Amino acid sequence: NTIGVHLLAVTYLDTLLKFYHFCIAEYFYRNNHLYHSVLPQMCLVLSRVFSKLSVDDAQFMRNDAFASFKQHSTSAALFALHNASILIDISNFFKALLSISNVHKSANLMRQCMDEKIFDGFISILIPVVHLLSNMSPECAIRKLLLRQLTATKCGGILNFMVKCVFYDNSNYADNKVIDNAACEYDKFSSSTIALLNKCVVFLNAVCSIDLDMLSALILEYENEIYHILLILLEYCANNFMIEIKDNKYDENNIRELCKGLLDFITYLSLNNGKIQDMFRNISNNKPTLLRQLCQFPFFFFINNDGKLSLFPALIAVTFNNTENLNLLARTLNTKHIKVWLKKHMFTYHDKIKKNEALDTYQEIFAQKIPTTIWSQCLDLY
Repeated sequence: NTIGVHLLAVTYLDTLLKFYHFCIAEYFYRNNHLYHSVLPQMCLVLSRVFSKLSVDDAQFMRNDAFASFKQHSTSAALFALHNASILIDISNFFKALLSISNVHKSANLMRQCMDEKIFDGFISILIPVVHLLSNMSPECAIRKLLLRQLTATKCGGILNFMVKCVFYDNSNYADNKVIDNAACEYDKFSSSTIALLNKCVVFLNAVCSIDLDMLSALILEYENEIYHILLILLEYCANNFMIEIKDNKYDENNIRELCKGLLDFITYLSLNNGKIQDMFRNISNNKPTLLRQLCQFPFFFFINNDGKLSLFPALIAVTFNNTENLNLLARTLNTKHIKVWLKKHMFTYHDKIKKNEALDTYQEIFAQKIPTTIWSQCLDLY
C-alpha cells in the first residue's frame, strides 16, 4: 500500500518512532513478553517507510512539485529519526548484547532475536537510511546530524554485532549446551547468520559511499576484530562459494552475495590507505595472510568476468603503492592476469568514450572501483 506508506512517513512517523523506541526498551531491558511479537512488526513497518522514501518514483520525479515534496518529506523523516535517537537505540541494543557475560543467557538471547527477526529488522532500517543520506548534498543539515550519530554509535553498533555473529554464532549452540568458544571451529555458520552478515556488509558498503574516512577510522579502531572477522569469513566464503546446495540447509545466493560484498568492502577501504593495506600482510597462528587468502580464491574468480570484477579490484586496492604487499602478491600470483584484464577494460572504456557511446554497467563499476586517475600507475605496478 504505497499511499499508506507515504501517509505514515509524512503524518505519523514521529508517533511511530516514539513507540518503536518504547518497544525496544520493553523487549530488551524489561523483557516484556507482550512486545516479542510487536517489535518485529514495528521493524517491518519502519523498514518499509524508509525503503519507500529511498526509491525514486520515476513516473513522478519529472514533476517539480512532487520532487520538492519528496525532498522535504525525506528530510522531515530523517529529522524525526534523528530526534527519536533510533540509531542510538539500535547501537545500545547491539552493545548490550555483546556485553552479556553469561554465555547461556547470551546464546539464548541471540537465538531468540534471530528467530523473531529482530536483528534483521534493525539492519533493514539502517540500510535505506544510509541510501537516503547518500542522495543528499554533503552540506545538508540533516545529513551532517545523522553522520554524527553514525560516528558516535560506531555505525549503529554494527561492528559489535558482527563480532557477536562471527565469534558466537548460534550454530555453535545446540539444545542449550554451549561449546567452548576457544575450541570452536569457525568453518560453519547457520543460514540465518550468513544472511545477517550479508546485510551488515551491504550496510557498511553503503556507509563507504557517504563517509569513507569515518568508516576507515572505525575499522582501524576495531583492527584486531575486523582482521579476524575477515580471516574467518574469507576462508568460509572461499570454501563454500561453489558448493552444491543440498536439503536447502544453506542459501547459496547469500554466500555468494556475502563473498562479493566482502570483496567490495575491501576494495573501498584499502585503496590508498596504507594502514588498512598492512592488515592484509599480518600473520595469525597457522592461517595464511588475508592477501594470500585472496590470491587463493576459487578459480571462478580468475575466469569469470563477474568474478574478476569482484576480486581483481580488491587485489589492486590492497597492494596499490604498497611495496611489501606488491612483493607478496608477485610471489603468490602471476600478476599478468590482472594486467591483461586492466588493459582490456581500459581500452573498451576509452573506445566507448571516444565514440560517445553509453557505458555498460560493467564498465561503470570498473571505473568506480578503479578510478581513471590511477590507471597509468596500475599498468606500471602490475
